[in-house]
Amino acid sequence: MSTTARLSKSGSKSGMIYAGAAIAFALAILWALLDASPAHAAVQATYYVSPSGSDTNPGTLSQPFKTITKARDVVDTINNNMTGDIIVYLRAGDYFVDTTIVFDESDSGTNGYNVIYKNYDAAGSARIIGGQKLTGWTLHSGNIYKTTVGTGWSFDALFENGVAAKIARHPNTGYKKIQNADSSQPMKAFNYYSGDIPSISDLSSLQVYVWPGAHNWANEILPIQSINTSNRKITLTENQRWPYLDTLKKGSRYFIQGAMQLLDAQGEFFLDKTAGILYYYPQNTPINSQEIFAPKVDKIFLFNGSSNTSLVKNITIDGLTVMVSNSTYQDMTTGGKTGNIVLINAEAITVKNSRILHSNSSGISMPPTDLQSTPVKSRGANILIYGNYIHNVGDSGVKIAGTPNTANYMQTHPIVSNNEIDKIARINANGAGVQFSNVSFGEISYNQITNAIHYGIEVKGSKWTNMPAVIEGTTVTTANQYNFNPGRYNVVKFNDVSKANLDTQDTGMIKTGGVYQTTIDNNRLHNSGNFGLQKGLYLDDVSDYNTVTNNIVYGLKGSTKITYNVKGIGNLIQNNIADGTGGAKAVQLNVIGDQPTRNNTFLNNIYFKYRVFYNFSSWSNNRVQQSDYNFFYSTTGTRTMAGIPGADTYTNWRTLFSNKFDQHSSTANPLFVDAANHDYTLQPTSPALTKGFVQIDQASIGLKGDYIYADTGADLLVETNVVEPDPDPSFAEDFERGFGNWQSSFGTPTASTTQAHNGTTSFLPNEDRDEIYHLMDNETYGVLKLWFYDNAADNSMKVRARVSSSSVEENAMIGVVTYNSTNKYSYLVDYNTWITSSVTRTTGWHEFKFDLSSGTDCKLYIDGVLIGTTDIMTSFDGIYLGDNAADGYTGNVYFDDVQLFDIFEQYEE
Repeated sequence: MSTTARLSKSGSKSGMIYAGAAIAFALAILWALLDASPAHAAVQATYYVSPSGSDTNPGTLSQPFKTITKARDVVDTINNNMTGDIIVYLRAGDYFVDTTIVFDESDSGTNGYNVIYKNYDAAGSARIIGGQKLTGWTLHSGNIYKTTVGTGWSFDALFENGVAAKIARHPNTGYKKIQNADSSQPMKAFNYYSGDIPSISDLSSLQVYVWPGAHNWANEILPIQSINTSNRKITLTENQRWPYLDTLKKGSRYFIQGAMQLLDAQGEFFLDKTAGILYYYPQNTPINSQEIFAPKVDKIFLFNGSSNTSLVKNITIDGLTVMVSNSTYQDMTTGGKTGNIVLINAEAITVKNSRILHSNSSGISMPPTDLQSTPVKSRGANILIYGNYIHNVGDSGVKIAGTPNTANYMQTHPIVSNNEIDKIARINANGAGVQFSNVSFGEISYNQITNAIHYGIEVKGSKWTNMPAVIEGTTVTTANQYNFNPGRYNVVKFNDVSKANLDTQDTGMIKTGGVYQTTIDNNRLHNSGNFGLQKGLYLDDVSDYNTVTNNIVYGLKGSTKITYNVKGIGNLIQNNIADGTGGAKAVQLNVIGDQPTRNNTFLNNIYFKYRVFYNFSSWSNNRVQQSDYNFFYSTTGTRTMAGIPGADTYTNWRTLFSNKFDQHSSTANPLFVDAANHDYTLQPTSPALTKGFVQIDQASIGLKGDYIYADTGADLLVETNVVEPDPDPSFAEDFERGFGNWQSSFGTPTASTTQAHNGTTSFLPNEDRDEIYHLMDNETYGVLKLWFYDNAADNSMKVRARVSSSSVEENAMIGVVTYNSTNKYSYLVDYNTWITSSVTRTTGWHEFKFDLSSGTDCKLYIDGVLIGTTDIMTSFDGIYLGDNAADGYTGNVYFDDVQLFDIFEQYEE
């Protein structure tokens, strides 16, 4: 448990444009007020703090204080009637915090001036560390070291050289899958497959990390009560917390953590709380030369006004490093009151140009309740989070939440801008890079967000479909229902979001839900997802009267990809670019339960390289109010509008309701400057410009020029985010043990010892139809290599290696097809006819390679020579080897050494 000090111290398109202008005007005023920078203000007093100082000093440059709390208490003696800013400079060095540093209303700036806690030396060089550096390591056994921490110190996180360690777990990477839920208590117990759980003698700290329902929306971490090895049943100490996730059903992913017997991999630790001993398998040695921190507090800085009328305000954190805090999963999912910086009953607080690192919860959090779980009822938060590097957090990078279902108590005017946010939601997968909940007049802008388990950005409010009948003494009606939704009038603009949804599905890089009149403008969303159903920009249930303009979306990865999923009423989707390279659907409109979707407008959008453009999972005549001046470009010529009355064709779509839709739209190539390299500037001759499309400002997306940490990664001691192929294959087959990993499509598979690339055995397809296949668990990305022995003298056969994707019903093949060519290898992509490659057949072993590592195409190679590419197929879920044709041919050829190097495995530190 952490210790906290001083807690007791005393409609229509035109309407949407108008609303967007009002939002922009309100935010412009706020920016102007916030831009009355302390740098231009008078200075009343200056103090200095240094790790080598003393709290008996006067706080001068030559005789600094030692602690921030001392400086704060001295500021309290002179801040009642300020005549200028008060600046507290922190010298470079490490400030270890065992007790949360609390600021309340008595610490506030007054008379419009600020109290500023700022770096004196280089930005980020003053490190406020919410923990302790661990030393005194001794070898326990093998590669495991230990040190004594004492029985009064409990923590759930550990950081070595800026990298988060993991609680000892099984399996070390990836997941096991639940065999089935216990029928008598399906939310509390489940059965596991034989061999999946090792013997564990001490269950006192054991937990299960599980994705209930097998839908992979969100995870839970729950204590394990018992493991029955006879019937292979795990029983938890409590029911799962979130019933909406469904039960602990068959196929749900999980791993277990928190037992000494599981400590067997680099970067894992186990804390024996009874003995007070920490065991750790370090990532680097010698261990005593590494910087290893364990957290002591769950909040480093707490801005805590005593009530909604006694706010802490006008305080700035500038240029500091705030790092290392603790939190349990339960802490972060029951109010969001943990993180490196927490704000409660706070107004006009600024955190800028700082590094917010290594939180087991959120980086910066503003919860909807106080520490006693009383709802915070305040107006005018005016929080500014600007220019920070936020890295390695267990929950959200920035989480700001207000009271739901209210007209009187709104959390308003936060600005989260120009921040680099990465390594997000390591513990609580419901986190986001930036998360607004029941916030009004907020802005999320110019951020670079990457490497997120779940959302990049989430904005949500109060759904009118779920509101109580009476709120704050007023009956809720259709006419006034939006007045009680505090999740409105927000702006999300110029953000670059990538590598989101790395371990979840059915989510968006930007996602909304229950919001009203929010503007989403000029964002770039790209290269995200991993498996399952993936979405780019997702207006989820009851997202009403929002404006989505000038956004660019490309590079989705998953078995089913939807660029724009639109639910709600009266949304305007205009002047966006959607690149469907890889088999995505451009727009989906659907309804879940009683959440309506109707009267949405689509104008001047470019849908590039799609087959399915509009996908209606449930048709109604009012789903779309207007659709026109759009570009529906397909390289295949096939244009599907799925789920409409009559034929699912673009031609039929244009005839509906007496030619209501897309009469001025086009199917021509919009002529981008370089779409392959994601420059979506339109060429001067683009036909889209004549239809009214306006060029999108791509240069201004992402971090601004005044972001100061762009080139300082070396001093952070953090890992890079480059994803490389594993040195060892995630799937390998050498046929030395038969065909246990394969099924037979045709014939009886034969293991031959006549030829072998390595070892002694290979697969010989020696029948007229003789084919084996292996199905992957999910749609898979990466590089598939295999070896093929050819008898070049044989000119009567059709034998090939094939990868297939059921999501786009596509195949890619390499092989010998003698009716196409007897002296060259052949290949096939996009269900077209066989194509003759440039590679000449020769007797001997040849490497066939299918490279789907980019997530945007499939490249085919023979012996390192690129022979073909398809951008329709970007992932695969099946491998097929042999001869599937009943043509009377049998080839004297062999397959061996199949290896998959999967670059998108389970997201790990």
